Amino acid sequence: MDGKITFEEHWAIERTLGPFGRAADPTGHWEDLRRRLFDFRQWRLPEMDRHGIEYSIVSLNAPAVQGVLDAGEA
Repeated sequence: MDGKITFEEHWAIERTLGPFGRAADPTGHWEDLRRRLFDFRQWRLPEMDRHGIEYSIVSLNAPAVQGVLDAGEA
């Protein structure tokens, strides 16, 4: 490891992602991006190793729980 740290990387869960991703990605790479947002073990951790990243500070995507209309569920 090179000891690199990434900051404000994002992750997602299906419930908070909703329809936002596909509409916000005009590049046509949505399926690849979606896979990377959901999966740490198969995709993100090996990429971190490959690029010398030792730690990653991650946060839930926006709108995250703000997009869940039921306050109790959020």
